[in-house]
Amino acid sequence: MKENASMGLDELSASVDEKLQKHTEQFGHELEGFYSQIKSGTDRMQEKVKILEKAAPTERVDFRLLKIAESNRDESVRKLNIMLREFRKPVSIDLDSFAEFHNSCTSSLNSVNEKLARHFSTFEEIFRHETTMLMSEYKSLYKLLADIEENLRNKKIVVDPLHEIKNYIETMDNLLNDIGQNDKVIENLNSELEAMKIKSDSLKKEILNLVSGKEWDSFQNMLGEGESLDKEIKDAEGKMAQTIASVDRELKKYYHLPDSRGKNFVEFYLKDPVAASLSDKNQAGMKDIMSNVEAAIVGKKIIINEKKEEKLLNRIGEIKGGSLELLVKRHEALQNKRIELGSRLEENELKKVKHALEYESAAVNSNISEVEERIGKLKGVNGQKRDEIGRIKGMLEKSVKTALNQDITITHA
Repeated sequence: MKENASMGLDELSASVDEKLQKHTEQFGHELEGFYSQIKSGTDRMQEKVKILEKAAPTERVDFRLLKIAESNRDESVRKLNIMLREFRKPVSIDLDSFAEFHNSCTSSLNSVNEKLARHFSTFEEIFRHETTMLMSEYKSLYKLLADIEENLRNKKIVVDPLHEIKNYIETMDNLLNDIGQNDKVIENLNSELEAMKIKSDSLKKEILNLVSGKEWDSFQNMLGEGESLDKEIKDAEGKMAQTIASVDRELKKYYHLPDSRGKNFVEFYLKDPVAASLSDKNQAGMKDIMSNVEAAIVGKKIIINEKKEEKLLNRIGEIKGGSLELLVKRHEALQNKRIELGSRLEENELKKVKHALEYESAAVNSNISEVEERIGKLKGVNGQKRDEIGRIKGMLEKSVKTALNQDITITHA
């Protein structure tokens, strides 16, 4: 690699792989040699374990101490054989696998040492020669493992930075792939968004064209006419109520006369003058009641202030003459006209069409908002991932400088 060179991730990964492969090949021969040495040391120690297992004291010893030594020997031989089986396990000749194997062997050796230290002191008294030979092999194996550990540590110092570089490359590749996938999703969403915006504009134009046409003006005129009719109907109803209210007090007095007729009808008018007026065919009932009220006033059964009597009798005369009847007929005419106009409005499809277009437009605009929100979130995620790539890129370039003694600039998509 050249100093201050630009290098892509794939190129850097291939270069690191090449170096790792060379180290693997170089280390492989040494690791095989280490494994062979461990196997030889294991075989020699196994021989010494067998000798200890069959050993007998060469001189007279205390019987009780002999029994303790033999019992401890049986337990020690069993544990030593278990340990040595661990040393004979097959192992892949690569640095990580061999380091794991070495750690397992060291752990087994230390564990046995802790458990058997007290037993060995007993062996030395009874089986001194055999114990000495075993301990010699034990120490040789311990030193071998210690020397190998130092060698493995040095090898890891060489390859760990290369593996760190590989990890950084893999992380950057994953982040770049994530960004690429998100960009594809954003691209598809933008295509959908463009289509939805075109649809939204089309619907707006349809609605605008609909409300700009003569048919819509005619429809709006009918709506206005309906509002005017509603006002006129309310006005007619108000005048009916006012007409009854103008003789309300006299109606109540008449209602309470002992010989008054049509009490139910009078009560209906007092309670709901509009409904009563509309239900009184040709106002025959009200005209009869007004005649009876008039007679009661003239006959002094209903006492009225003399100054107001003439005006009141005139109002009664107007009602008898058909003033209320005219209001009712006007109301009926307006109501019929309103019903006919309502039928025409109900049959008119423009309002339904406009409602359907507005409903569809609202749905499209809602979808537009949702898609825009998704795009915004994905862009935000990609921004975070690009920031993370920038951070890792700096660490990667630093690792390359440390591990390979090279100043390079990492390039990526």
